[in-house]
Amino acid sequence: MDPALPVVIDQYGNPLRKAAPANFSELGSVSTVPLGRGGDRGFRPDEFLPELRGRKSVEVFAEMRDNNATVGTGLHIISTTLTGAEWRVDPADESNPAAQEIADRFAEMLFKDMSTTWTDTLSEVLSMLPFGWSFVEIVLKRRVGPDTRDPTTRSNFTDGLIGLRKLAIRPQRTLVEWKFDDNGGPEAFVQKGQNGTDRVEIPIEKGLLFRTKMRDGSPYGVSLLRIAYRTWVLLKNAETAESIGIDRDLTGLPVGRLPNDILNGTSDKAMAVKAAWFKALRDMRFNEQAAFALPSDLWPGADGKPSNVRMYDIELMSTAGTRTIDTVAVKKGFESAIASSMLTQFLLLGQQGTGSFALAQEQRSVFADGMRGIASQITDTVNRHLFPRLMACNGLPRELTPSLAHGDFQKRDLAALADFVRALHDAGAPLFPDIVLENALRELGGLTPVPVDRDDDDVNDDDDDDLDAEPDDDPDGDDE
Repeated sequence: MDPALPVVIDQYGNPLRKAAPANFSELGSVSTVPLGRGGDRGFRPDEFLPELRGRKSVEVFAEMRDNNATVGTGLHIISTTLTGAEWRVDPADESNPAAQEIADRFAEMLFKDMSTTWTDTLSEVLSMLPFGWSFVEIVLKRRVGPDTRDPTTRSNFTDGLIGLRKLAIRPQRTLVEWKFDDNGGPEAFVQKGQNGTDRVEIPIEKGLLFRTKMRDGSPYGVSLLRIAYRTWVLLKNAETAESIGIDRDLTGLPVGRLPNDILNGTSDKAMAVKAAWFKALRDMRFNEQAAFALPSDLWPGADGKPSNVRMYDIELMSTAGTRTIDTVAVKKGFESAIASSMLTQFLLLGQQGTGSFALAQEQRSVFADGMRGIASQITDTVNRHLFPRLMACNGLPRELTPSLAHGDFQKRDLAALADFVRALHDAGAPLFPDIVLENALRELGGLTPVPVDRDDDDVNDDDDDDLDAEPDDDPDGDDE
């Protein structure tokens, strides 16, 4: 055997096979474009639309989020669904009391002991939806007790553990650049200081980077609104055109009549009069201050006497008939496309005169699948990067690291579930007595769980005794 190569041996020291040499180097990178350099450092370098490159993308996605009803409603329903879901910390081993104790302490840190609530923290994390990513700084504290004024030690608990003071959002608009290693992996988040000029560099180990999904291994993620951008632009243009059309239909199109020597004249007087009239026509609106002054001069007739035709005149030309394009239907089509891209198309059911219960159920099921995906992105990041750091800070064994988990996002059809349980029973499946199964079914139905220490044998025996008992001839107790 080549002594330069490592050898795998058995428990007796005998060589089993020759191990191949391992290559631990990384040669490639995530991008051929220099990351974190240039005038728009810290943003996607591979975006092919100029209006979505650099800092303009933050402005555009913020406008879509805050200024469009379909987008805003969709993001709101996604956010409230995720923040209102069940979030819990599961132990590494349910049968190990130490693991359960650590899980309970971590649940306290996350849900009961931060300076901001878990719901508010989660809302900030979910800013990754419109922007593609969000970054929070991990701020720690020593859990000394509630009586200290020092924020680094103030806590609702007095166990002395190192816990979470807060997971502080670092807004997307404050990003100056990402710092990367030689292979394109993020090393630090660099943001503007509070005075707008200083730079604050936060190492990646001191923060959590959340992304809607990975693309090219970069920290930018992919905005949930990116696929709807083109449709949003078309909808925005349609709304602008419609509002202009409504304004023109209600007020009419201003038409001015001027003498030919003024309209086609090039003298200073003609140009000044013409410019004043054009400005007045463009700015013409009906409101409480609307007014227009016109010369009263009349054109002379064939006999040289004044006619009934004014030299200067103005009127409002209105459109006749109906529009050839149904702008309402056009906008609804765009709105439906945007909602579909966000998996919230079920919100539009009934508004367009169509939609069934079965279709709503199917669309809600797809929406629930999407929510599970987003929630899993959050739990995976916390479980991989936050909890192991807390375990290390407190000197706890890594194998007992708990995990953040989420509940379901789809309300079960109780009638279908009952049919399923009945079918299992009819097929001979031994379902009951089973307290765990019974409590799971009770929870789905909103019923109170039974005590875990209930003795099913005693319950069944009591039932059997009731069945075997002699019937009472005098149930009302009237026998003398």
